[in-house]
Amino acid sequence: MKAQEICDQFQTWSLHSSENYSHKYLLIAAEIARVKKQDTLATQLYAKALDAVEIANFSHCEALINERYAKYWADVGQKRIAANFIKDAHYLYAHWGASAKCTQLEEQWPQQRFNIISGTVPFGGSLQSSIPNIVTDQTQSIDLHSLLKANQLLSEEIYVNSLLEKMMIVLMENAGAQHGAIIINEEEQLIVEIVGSINDFSACIDSQLHNINLDNVDAAEQPLLPDTLIRYTQQTMKTLLIDNPSEDPRFINNSYLRINNPKSVLCLPITAQGRLIAIVYLENNLTEHAFTKKHKDTVELISAQAAVSLINARHYETLEKKVAQRTEELHLLAIKDGLTGIFNRREFDTTLDKEWSRASRELGSLTLMMIDIDHFKDYNDNYGHPEGDSCIKLIAQALSSVVARKNDFVARYGGEEFAILMTTSNKSSIELLAQHCLNRIRDLAIPHQFSDTAEHVTISIGIATVNVLPKAHPATLIKQADSALYQSKEKGRDQYTFSSKLSTLV
Repeated sequence: MKAQEICDQFQTWSLHSSENYSHKYLLIAAEIARVKKQDTLATQLYAKALDAVEIANFSHCEALINERYAKYWADVGQKRIAANFIKDAHYLYAHWGASAKCTQLEEQWPQQRFNIISGTVPFGGSLQSSIPNIVTDQTQSIDLHSLLKANQLLSEEIYVNSLLEKMMIVLMENAGAQHGAIIINEEEQLIVEIVGSINDFSACIDSQLHNINLDNVDAAEQPLLPDTLIRYTQQTMKTLLIDNPSEDPRFINNSYLRINNPKSVLCLPITAQGRLIAIVYLENNLTEHAFTKKHKDTVELISAQAAVSLINARHYETLEKKVAQRTEELHLLAIKDGLTGIFNRREFDTTLDKEWSRASRELGSLTLMMIDIDHFKDYNDNYGHPEGDSCIKLIAQALSSVVARKNDFVARYGGEEFAILMTTSNKSSIELLAQHCLNRIRDLAIPHQFSDTAEHVTISIGIATVNVLPKAHPATLIKQADSALYQSKEKGRDQYTFSSKLSTLV
């Protein structure tokens, strides 16, 4: 009863001098509720005490309230939330000059890494230029060193996915959240990029990248996030700090809130130059008033750096994509024929050398078809160069459509000549492909009234197959296929001819 009498006395004094006594009364009341195991009431009173002491501007009292609140969370097994408050208590004691008290906290909380500072930072002092100017009462309630450390961590990251993962960890740790998400505004579409949760076993934050449109989130059997609450933040462009959102008339029909029933929610927009960049969603499922004004201010300040980092990372990612795209375009220009779009002579030579080396190592075989458009000079001279180019393109497309094996290779060898390189010596397969090539060109039925072979464009094919041994040279394969091609022409064209024998090249 003695404690309750003292509490009642402080409550009476707080009515006449709120700034001097309200936070003290609320702290004593919170401690009494803690002893009585009235957890919900205790968390409400601790949170109100923190709000009151921020107004009163007593840093040593704020340090004490944070210390006692940390002890409460540690006792109920929420070490991550406790760490957030004890870290603030340590900083405030150091700021006040109570070095002995800081030493005591370091001994009592050996697992906690504190920001050890030398000297004091005057209240109302300016932060580095990366942090927006804020009024003095905000700087008094925020761990500036943790804030600067978080900003430095985010400013160093240039890749979007890695930045999102770091943002999720930094925001959840500084807010003491159990669950969170970052939603990116991409061309006026809200995209859920990453969701983080505290692992119950390791107490670490597990993050998972999603890239899901927010429109599709609530339709799932187990909704990922409260979409209506997030869209409310998008519309108002203001930070939303709310307890028991499932009971709020604005969100009462949201299925996520109905199923998960979070106790505390902090949802804020990340903006730059008046434009929405992203939305941060944080929640605590254990208690109401888990997020205080100090948490709100801290997350907003971190989000200011996060906005800059996100913009820079997206610019970098866009630049990388453009460079990769241009590099690919230049590569294709180097290996593709400008007229037909199939591989050119340079890429044919490169591929032949590569396959030749492989076949030489494995004692394998290669087959080459040399293909020529029959009477093409007469076609080009009489129909004109544009029609000649069109004819070459149609035949290139036809040959490409016939060659279906993964390792077979089609290229424009030069002028009206084409080449097909095959990694097989199976004669029936080779003959079947050659016949398909002839039939496919015939089916095109490109008129050629100046041909001595047919009324339409035809092709002739020369085929050579070799078993490759070390120290052999690929020029011999080309020579044999070319010789077989001329035999096809001498025999009347519109046909294929094999080289006189299967050769073993040494």
